[in-house]
Formats: sequence, structure tokens, C-alpha cells
Amino acid sequence: MFKIIICSLLLISTKILSQDISTLINYEMQYLVAKNDTAKNNVLIEKFNYCLKNQLLESSTLELGKRINYNFIKEKGILNHFFWNMALLSLVNKELNFAKNYESNYVKVSEDTSIDIQLLTFFIYKDNKELRKKIISNLIQFDSLFIGLNCLDSLSNLEKKSNKFVKYSKIIPGLGTYLLGNKVKGITSFTLTGISTYAVFELLRHNLYFNAIGFSLVYWLKFYQGNSLLTEEIIDDNLNKKRNGLANNCETVYSEILNAYPLNFKN
Repeated sequence: MFKIIICSLLLISTKILSQDISTLINYEMQYLVAKNDTAKNNVLIEKFNYCLKNQLLESSTLELGKRINYNFIKEKGILNHFFWNMALLSLVNKELNFAKNYESNYVKVSEDTSIDIQLLTFFIYKDNKELRKKIISNLIQFDSLFIGLNCLDSLSNLEKKSNKFVKYSKIIPGLGTYLLGNKVKGITSFTLTGISTYAVFELLRHNLYFNAIGFSLVYWLKFYQGNSLLTEEIIDDNLNKKRNGLANNCETVYSEILNAYPLNFKN
């Protein structure tokens, strides 16, 4: 019974796939026999919309969209839909430069200020802290659910806070490690560096300059640099754990928001 179900599903999916291929080939044939550039462009638009309607959202569809000359699109509604769809499709395929370009054209032509375009702009420019905050501030006025988008600030704050521990360890060896919760290692690093510093001082006090230089190069730098490296390793380990946790939290927030406010392609 299970084998029969699997075979049936494979036959259905193969049939759907073959229908898509046949339709796409047919569009290319229409494109080849089209009499002028406008007609060719219209065929590409039809083919592009067919791909979106059938959830063919891979990079090949994006490349198809790039073939479309939007200067030939005279109807404002179709032009708006094209810019929106290309911005969203570029985002799906992580082509952010193209997403920014098409989003900018969409806003310019449509003058749209809806939640949808603000949300799309957020995801395209989410690495731009100033713009991100401005968009979140606007969206919160519509729904408090959008407060969750501030999760990205937690990630950037985590990076800044961690950098402080490295600075602490360079000023006072072992302090950064101690503050990160590794108290034994922090105290050990501080003690060893302190003993090494005292030894160098004593050598200098007794005019044993070459010995002091040699000891500094072999031991003092070893303990001092080793402490900094230890702090950085602990920070990297802690950062990766917290970063993964915050990233998962952000993904959960994004899913909740997109369930409530889905970004759909326009036909």
C-alpha cells in the first residue's frame, strides 16, 4: 500500500513537472516568433508571472525577471506588480542589491506606504541599523507584534558587550576571563602574569637587563598573550551559543510576523 502511494505521488509530481516544462518551452517558442521588442517583453512577463503563480521561485526565475525591460511596461498596475515581485523574489534568492533596486523603484512608482512594503523593506535593509529602527518604529504603531523585530539589536549589543571583556583582559590580565564566569582560569592568569611581571621587575632592579628581556619574551609575553587568547576563545564560544539562541529567537519572531502579515507575490 505504501509503495502504491509513493508511486502515485511520483507520477503526479512528474506530470506536474512535465506540464511546467512544456508550458515554459511554449513561452520560449512564443518569444522567438514575437514580431517586436514589446511583444517579446510581454511574453517574458507572462512567463515570469506563470513561474510565480506556480511557486517556481528559484534563481532561474529571477534571471528570467532580469530579462524583462520594464521600460516597455506602460500600465502602472503591471509595473507596480513587476517591481514588487522582483524585489521579493530577489530577497528570497538573497540577491540583496537587486532587491534594493527593485524595492526603490516600487516605492517611487507606487508611493505605497502600507505595512507590506515597510515589512519588505525591513527584511531587505535589516542590516542597516538606522533604517531598521525607523521602520520598526512605524510598524509598532500598527501592531505591537512588530516589537519583536528588535531582536536584531540584541545580537549587535551582544557583540559590543563581548568586546569589552577582551579590553579588560588586556588592561588587567585575567579580568575578562573572570567576568565571563571562568573564575579559576581568570585568577590563574592574573597570578601567573603578576608573578612574571614581578620577576622582570626584580631582574631589572638588579641590572640584569638581558635576563629581563629574555624572561619577558619567553614567559611574560606568553602569559599575557595567552590570557588574551584564552579570553577571546571563551568569548567566541559564548558568543556562538548566544548568537545561535538569539538567531533562533529572531527566526521565530519572523515566522510569527509573516504568518500574521504574509508577503505574497502580486498578480
